[in-house]
Amino acid sequence: KLLETDASVVLDQRLQVHFRAMGKDYYALLGVSKTASDEEIKKAYKKLALKLHPDKNKSPDAPKQFQDISEAYDVLTDEKKRKIYDQYGEEGLKGGPIPGEGGPGAGGMPGGFQFSQGDAERIFAQMFGGGGGLGGIFGGMGGGMGGGMPGMGGMGGRRGGPSVFSFGGMGGDDDEELPGMFPPRRGHGARHGHGFGQPEPAQAETVKRKLPVSLEELYTGFQKKLKVTKQIQDASGQITSASNVITVEGKPGWKAGTKVTFPGAGDELNGMPAQDITFIIEEKPHPVFKRDGDDLLATVKVPLVDALCGYRLEFKGIDGQRIAQTITRVTPGMIKTIPDAGMPRKGGGRGVLKLTLDVEFPTTTLTDKQKEELRKILK
Repeated sequence: KLLETDASVVLDQRLQVHFRAMGKDYYALLGVSKTASDEEIKKAYKKLALKLHPDKNKSPDAPKQFQDISEAYDVLTDEKKRKIYDQYGEEGLKGGPIPGEGGPGAGGMPGGFQFSQGDAERIFAQMFGGGGGLGGIFGGMGGGMGGGMPGMGGMGGRRGGPSVFSFGGMGGDDDEELPGMFPPRRGHGARHGHGFGQPEPAQAETVKRKLPVSLEELYTGFQKKLKVTKQIQDASGQITSASNVITVEGKPGWKAGTKVTFPGAGDELNGMPAQDITFIIEEKPHPVFKRDGDDLLATVKVPLVDALCGYRLEFKGIDGQRIAQTITRVTPGMIKTIPDAGMPRKGGGRGVLKLTLDVEFPTTTLTDKQKEELRKILK
């Protein structure tokens, strides 16, 4: 009898190994050991999620890889799911037949564990900040959609009014908690990983439109009134149109890529909730200035005689004010930095204005005598 028990244990262990080999290796997907703690699993997931999120990684394999690591995180940080997975692998977790336990699904997850791309986005939103929809990339300027993002201050949105959020450049290390990294990605009836197959309520997609704005408007702040015509479908299937005027209130210093979302301002079709409309700020090209974060860049042509003898530089700033500087001598590649003459900063103050002094050579032809005199002076 003892030998029979030992043989049964060995057989069961081999079957468990077999079932694990048939499905995904969640530990390998995250690059962690089978004894990894929740904190180690979380850290591994965060680093991979930032690299594989489809809004950043344009590889055709990125969506599948992103969903796989999210599924691995979801399972390995849930005590019950992890225990079932460790014992019976992915097949047992998702309702496959488990040997010796009463047929299909026995001993596994009730109803079978399911995981979708929508679940992956939900986990990402919970990890990096954001509720039902994410803001832009690194660094928000306000709330989120339908109640605002937790932990964010200032301009949180409520249903029926605009919510404002923005994204800036990449920053921080991979393990930093960063709010609002990517634009909203909402689907139709995505399944919820923790609900074991129960569908979420359908959600409308977000309509995105670019909103061109001049550099001067981004400096001073702006107000743009936009007429939006939406289609509304009633229960009988009949479609009517309705127009509404919405106002985009731009704050001084906003950057290209800032997003302004109006929940429920779009079409209401096919029994879906009204679409959200997101306007993405697009900076118009400027004939004089180029923007570099909070700084402004410009080039000033300097005649050769002024470069050699010195002159008084006069320049009109983005705010319309005249800038006057005495330049004693211009050297090759010289940049004159004017403090507090750039764009408004989020925390107060302004960036700098960097003027590149570009020396212009005369087009006139010198006589031999002039050349001789010039050589004597410049030697």
